[in-house]
Amino acid sequence: MHIYMNGRILKESEWSVSLLDHGFLYGAACFETFRTYDGHPFLFEDHWERLKRSLNALQVEWSMTKDECLDALQLLLAQEVEQDRYIRLTVTAGEEGIGLSGRPYQAPNVIMYSKALDKNAPVRKKGHFLRTRRNTPEGDFRMKAHHYINNILARQEVKDTQTEGLFLSQGGHVAEGILSNLFWVKERVVYTPDCCTGALDGITRQFVLRLCDVLGIKAEIGCYTPEHALSASEAFVTNSVQGIVPLIGMGDNEMVVEDSTITQQLQKAYQEYTHHLMGRNEIGL
Repeated sequence: MHIYMNGRILKESEWSVSLLDHGFLYGAACFETFRTYDGHPFLFEDHWERLKRSLNALQVEWSMTKDECLDALQLLLAQEVEQDRYIRLTVTAGEEGIGLSGRPYQAPNVIMYSKALDKNAPVRKKGHFLRTRRNTPEGDFRMKAHHYINNILARQEVKDTQTEGLFLSQGGHVAEGILSNLFWVKERVVYTPDCCTGALDGITRQFVLRLCDVLGIKAEIGCYTPEHALSASEAFVTNSVQGIVPLIGMGDNEMVVEDSTITQQLQKAYQEYTHHLMGRNEIGL
């Protein structure tokens, strides 16, 4: 594995981060995970904007431009033969010593690496509601940051990769999957939880909602009980690596998985954009 770090391409054995980096000490680091399709970074602009928003909230002063970041990605991809890759871009607060200063972070570390896609990743899953509840965001919104204890506890509860653990919020509403956003369909209407439940505003979530708008599929965002989701006819989960993954069931309830479903309609539309789209707002232009 090769790694981009602060302007250099390094072998896995050559790179390191200081133990005094506040990304390590206190979780002051944000990241984005995305896919390349034949070298194209799908929805990169949306990932970029979310990362910048999160870093601004943490007062991490990151000066790297979008074009510089894309150039770094090309340097990284040049080390690989296979161009369909999993990419992770991380920006840590940088080395600031022990203790919380409250000052802006002015020397962040930028780390990007790629890895081969999991060829055995399930194309369908079963949903299971977790005992572990979704924690509330530390700030005004949930960042994709280095505080994953809640997700780790959930993964320890559901270890089977064929099963997607589904969080409920502290108030008992459906929130999201361990590493995904959740959607379900009732009477041809697509439902997904509001981010007030503690769910991450996932990039693929945003894209699916945009697809629904373009395709004329009614979609609603709100706070829903597990019973509402369990009465659905179909359901799916989304993330930036696997895209749209149908659920064959939730709890003891079976879901419809066939050609005529809205889930498959969205899957087909999704695939039409993976090799050229940089941001969801380009659709329909």
